[in-house]
Amino acid sequence: GMSALNNFLKKGLRSFGIEVRRRQDFPGPFIYPVTLDNHRIPFWIVDAKAKKWYCKDLVMTCELAFLKAHCPPGGVVFNVGAHHGLVTLAMARWVGPEGRVHAFEANSGNAMTLLANIALNQAWQCAVSHTGVGKEKGNICIAGERISAPGQPGAFIPCISLNDYVA
Repeated sequence: GMSALNNFLKKGLRSFGIEVRRRQDFPGPFIYPVTLDNHRIPFWIVDAKAKKWYCKDLVMTCELAFLKAHCPPGGVVFNVGAHHGLVTLAMARWVGPEGRVHAFEANSGNAMTLLANIALNQAWQCAVSHTGVGKEKGNICIAGERISAPGQPGAFIPCISLNDYVA
């Protein structure tokens, strides 16, 4: 029936790295002023997950305080798995215009949102790489926001090691 056809189509599209999901009730995309570390950051909210995660004032967790302590003015820092870029933007603020933030995001939709948020905030000290980061250089297969198991459908993207990146 219709369920079998839906499953067939979804499986076929997944082989190209496309995930089909029922559209959630989401009034977006829109820009929301996220507060982090007593600073308002205009931020693109592009899906229901981002709305749940970012549409609130965020507290300075011990992890964020640790990152801030290791992002001195003029510093060079890395954000692996940057998602939509909130931590990237916080790091950019902490290292300042003389610093540099290298952000890595494997998911193409997240990488585009990351670039949009960097542009929105004019955080020109950020460099974005649409790649995976791993132990060694190669390719990984991504399906949605997950790495596909060997032989499973998905889109291949480059994967780099940080050692190769900084060499």
